[in-house]
Amino acid sequence: MKNNKLFFKLILCLAMLLLATDGFAQNSDAVPADYSAFEQVAVLDSMKLDFDNLTIFPGYGLFLRESESGEYCALDSAKCPDFKHLKFLDNIWYDQVLATDNHTFVRNGQQVYDLGKDKCELVVEFDSVDYRLFSANDTSFFVVNYQDDGCLLYRYSLSHGNAELLAATDADIYGAEQCNEGVWFVAGNNLYKITNNGIECQFSYESEDFRGMTLTPKGILVYTSTKVALFDGKQAYPIATGDFYRLLYDSGRTYFVLRNGEVLATNAF
Repeated sequence: MKNNKLFFKLILCLAMLLLATDGFAQNSDAVPADYSAFEQVAVLDSMKLDFDNLTIFPGYGLFLRESESGEYCALDSAKCPDFKHLKFLDNIWYDQVLATDNHTFVRNGQQVYDLGKDKCELVVEFDSVDYRLFSANDTSFFVVNYQDDGCLLYRYSLSHGNAELLAATDADIYGAEQCNEGVWFVAGNNLYKITNNGIECQFSYESEDFRGMTLTPKGILVYTSTKVALFDGKQAYPIATGDFYRLLYDSGRTYFVLRNGEVLATNAF
């Protein structure tokens, strides 16, 4: 583990130099200085990595869905020291979980349910199975409908029971987050912000498409398959190069899931 930490630290330090001429700004107080804070918390089977099998349970860190029966395994013992496995109701199949402090939304084909300790409530039934849930809170969650010619981004309101169309794109959307009064999402090689004034592109990266994003107190982490950058609202700053599969965040803890199966965590953001 020590060698892995040193190797990743070297990659991160080199990234600050190599990416400065690749569409990113060079210096920022938002970029953490202590890269040795990255640690390996798990090693997964790289052949079984699945975007929807990784999820955050707020306050408990990163979890991995282990089986079709819906059993989840905690990957970060520092964040979740009291239990290792978690399972919901046995009488429902689901292939994506999106948790908030007070809700646990699960995708079951065309249907989305809200699971509790002793409940299973139908929230909505869509007319397609080609969708993914993103970034929920106690009043709404985002839904991306994947189509042959692009994507539709919706916000589903729990109180009103309807889906509001926010954006239509030609490129696939792999992340959407609510931040203050705006909605942020990545599509293709662009980071967008939606406000009452419309949709504006905040940052473009010509070399690669973005594969996702996650909000942190220091800014928005956006990532491609090979690079991670931090967008502070004005500029994007290089964070790391590597072979990235997913980035996820939970209350001070950021997880870097690499394509070789390694899961690295840091408190730097």
